[in-house]
Amino acid sequence: AVMAFLDYQFVFCRKMAPEIEAVMSAGSNVHHLFKEWPIFGDRR
Repeated sequence: AVMAFLDYQFVFCRKMAPEIEAVMSAGSNVHHLFKEWPIFGDRR
């Protein structure tokens, strides 16, 4: 199982999204759980 805490305002999280999608689409038996954790949520 993979649990990911994400904040889409954070550059690293945004850059990792395609990598995580690639693992998910590989057809593995890995379960994914995504939690949005807006560390930089107030930034605009």
